[in-house]
Amino acid sequence: PMSTATHKGTFLAKNATIVNGVLCLTLTQSTMSYGISSKGGEISTIEKFGYGTYEYSVEQAKPQQTDAVGTPVSGSITGCFNYLTASATEIDIEVEGNERNRTTQLTTWINEAKPNEHTDVSPAGALPHEAFFDYKFVWTPGKIQFYRNGVLIGTHTKVVPTEPAPFIFNHWGTNSVNWGGLATPDVIRYMWVKNFRFTPL
Repeated sequence: PMSTATHKGTFLAKNATIVNGVLCLTLTQSTMSYGISSKGGEISTIEKFGYGTYEYSVEQAKPQQTDAVGTPVSGSITGCFNYLTASATEIDIEVEGNERNRTTQLTTWINEAKPNEHTDVSPAGALPHEAFFDYKFVWTPGKIQFYRNGVLIGTHTKVVPTEPAPFIFNHWGTNSVNWGGLATPDVIRYMWVKNFRFTPL
């Protein structure tokens, strides 16, 4: 998670739980003497996955711990992605908690020091924190196609990783005027994941 001199981010095992058969990743933020403490949740596969089809259902972060329509809160990132050390492979589907919470962000990296390929997609209908969305991406040599609720929302061909990587779901805190938004202390937020399936190429 993102950390600076005035923001310390960590993941806690207790913030990854199963509630009524659904994975729940919790985020809390609190005010400390140095600034903001963010404690989020993360779960990762042990196995590395490469070319193939990735499918999962996610409801983005909100402060309601129910299936009711939620309200986004500034200061978080909802992340679903393949990741290998130093972004040797990184394929992201992310939503910010700030005013850009209506946008699904698709990003691919091959090396964090090099330019990425990025697409912003605004949803039609429900917003990412209002309902479970079915996400899918198909990773093939030289191309990644992203889908949301069965609709193609982006295709990346300029920056396409080649190395297999673990798949990660995480919910982590920010305190930035840019990425994720400024922190919102003392408001617990929940990210929900119903399923995950990988089908090799």
